[in-house]
Amino acid sequence: MFDRAIVRNAKDGNWSVFDDCRGVLMATAHEEVLPLLETVERRAGEEHVYAVGYVAYEASHAFDRKFPKRSFNMPLVCFALFTRETVMASLADFYSAEESTTADWALQESQASFESKVRHIKSMIGAGEVYQINLTSRMTAASDVSLSDFVRWSQDMPHAVFMSGPDTTICSASPEMFFERDAGFVWSKPMKGTVGRQPDAIADDANAQWLQSSVKNRAENVMITDMVRNDLARLSSTGKVSVDELFGIERYPSVWQMTSTVKTAVEASIADIFSALFPAASITGAPKHAAVDVIDRLEDSPRGIYTGALGLIRPNGFASFNVAIRTAWSASRAHGSQFGVGGGIVWDSDPSEEFEEVQTKARILKQPDPEFHLFETMGISDGQIVRKNHHLKRLERSARYWSFCINTEAIESYLTELLRSLDVSQSWRLRLQLERDGSLRHQVELFQPTSDTRTHPLSISLVATAVESNDPYLVHKTSRRDAYDKALAEVPDGVLPLLFNQLGHITESAIANVVYQRAGELYTPPVSDGLLPGVLRGELVASGTVQERSLSVTELKTVEAWWLINSLRGWRPCQLLVPETQS
Repeated sequence: MFDRAIVRNAKDGNWSVFDDCRGVLMATAHEEVLPLLETVERRAGEEHVYAVGYVAYEASHAFDRKFPKRSFNMPLVCFALFTRETVMASLADFYSAEESTTADWALQESQASFESKVRHIKSMIGAGEVYQINLTSRMTAASDVSLSDFVRWSQDMPHAVFMSGPDTTICSASPEMFFERDAGFVWSKPMKGTVGRQPDAIADDANAQWLQSSVKNRAENVMITDMVRNDLARLSSTGKVSVDELFGIERYPSVWQMTSTVKTAVEASIADIFSALFPAASITGAPKHAAVDVIDRLEDSPRGIYTGALGLIRPNGFASFNVAIRTAWSASRAHGSQFGVGGGIVWDSDPSEEFEEVQTKARILKQPDPEFHLFETMGISDGQIVRKNHHLKRLERSARYWSFCINTEAIESYLTELLRSLDVSQSWRLRLQLERDGSLRHQVELFQPTSDTRTHPLSISLVATAVESNDPYLVHKTSRRDAYDKALAEVPDGVLPLLFNQLGHITESAIANVVYQRAGELYTPPVSDGLLPGVLRGELVASGTVQERSLSVTELKTVEAWWLINSLRGWRPCQLLVPETQS
C-alpha cells in the first residue's frame, strides 16, 4: 500500500526520508487495531526498523467501545516498515510545478448547510448537552495529490508527514502535535484558536496580538487543554500532569494558531497512549464521548485519515504523531482527492465567522511554489544607498512575515563592503536579494535616469484582470511576480499596466506606486487595497504630501493628473490611455 514516507522533525526542521520499505502492516477491522499497534512497536524495536503510518479517525471504536463503530474505504490503521533513514534539510529537489495539483478544490457542503449545523450545535450547547463541538466538512478535487503538493503545502509545518504507494498518497501538512514519546515522558500540544494572516506585516502582527488576547479563543483552548490533561492523567500512575505553556501563539503560512503544551512522566506503549488520547480532544469537543456522537450524526461523510493521526516510531522507542489536520489524500478506489476542514463551535460562535474560518484554513491548498526570495531595488548616489534604512526596514518586515532568516548587522556589513567596490562618481542600481536561509546575493549596474518625462509622459492602461487585495505577494517584494507578469501581458508594448483589485479599486503599476490628482489634491491608494508599500510612497504619506484614498475604476475620468513613483526613479508623470470604446 505504501513504499515511501517523509516525516518532518519538529525540533530541527529537517526531513526524514524513507524509501526502502520492507513490509506493510494493516488493520481493516476494529478488533485488529490494538494487536497491530503492539506488533508494529515490537517489530520496530526488535528488527531495528522505522515504522511510519496512520491511524484513521474511524479507528476510535477500537480504543473505546463507547465511540461509534464506523469504517471507511481504506484500512483503519496502516504502517510501513523501513530499514534506512535519510535526513534532508530541504525537499526542494522533490518539487515539480508540473506535478503539483492545479485542479480546483470544491467544498462538498453549502454555506447554508454548514451554518445550519453551527446553529444546531449552539442550541445543544445552550441546552447543556455539550460544551464544544469540532465541526468539519470535506473538499474534493478531481486529480490525485502528489509529492510536489506536499512540498508546496508543508512549508513551515512542523508535523508534516507524507506517505505514498502505487494506489494511495497522503499529504499531511499538519501544524499540530498529537503526542510525542521520548525518554520517559509523553507530551501533547493541543491547538485551538485560529486567525488568518494579513498581507501587511503591521496588520498581521495585530491579528496575532488579537488572537493572544481573544477571550473566545482562550476559552476554547483552555477547555481542550483540560481535556488533554485528563486524558494524559489516565496514563500516569501518579496522575501528575503539567502544563508547560498555555496560550502560545505560532505563525504558519496562512494562519496564526494558539497552542498549549501538556506533559506527563510515564512509560507507556503506543497502544496505551492511543487508548488514552485518541481521537484528539482538539478535533472532537467536550465532553469527548458526547461530542463524537454529535459529530457522527451531523457530518455527512467519514473523516477517514483526516483528524486521525500520522507519525513515526523509531527503533529506540521515540515516537511522534500529528493530529491529521491540513491533510489531503487520494486513493485509486476513491477517484480523486479529499481534504478536510473544520473548526471548534462554542456558545458564542458566529455561524458566518465559522464558515469563514473554514475557508481560511483551506488557503493552504493555494500555497505557492516553495522557492522564492525577497529583494529590494535601491539607488546608489554619491557612494550612498538612497533611503537605505527604509528599504532595510521593509525587507526586515517581509522576512518576519515569511519566516526568512535575517541578520540586519550582516546586511549592513555586506552593503558597506559592496559600496567600497563602486565608483562614487557614478549612479548605480542595486538589487539586494535575501534567501530563506538568510544568505545574500546582489546585482549592481550603472543607472541612467530615463529621459525627461515632462515632455514625453509615460503611458498607462487599465488591465483586464483584477488582483486579489488579500494576496500577500502584492504587499511584499518577492520573486513571485505572477500578478505583475500577467498585467504586463495585458497591455501593449511600451505601455505600463494600471492594476485594480476585486473591489474595482485602482492599486499600482508593475514596478511603481500610483499617485493621482483629484480636485487639486494628491492621493495614493491605501496598502489595504493590495499593493506594495513603496519606500518613496511611505515617505510622501508620512510627510502629508500625499493622502491615502481608494480610487474606483468608475472614477477614472475625475482624475486630473497621474504619476508613477518609486524610490529609484522618483516621480514620473504619465497619461492614462482610454480604450476607444470608452472615449
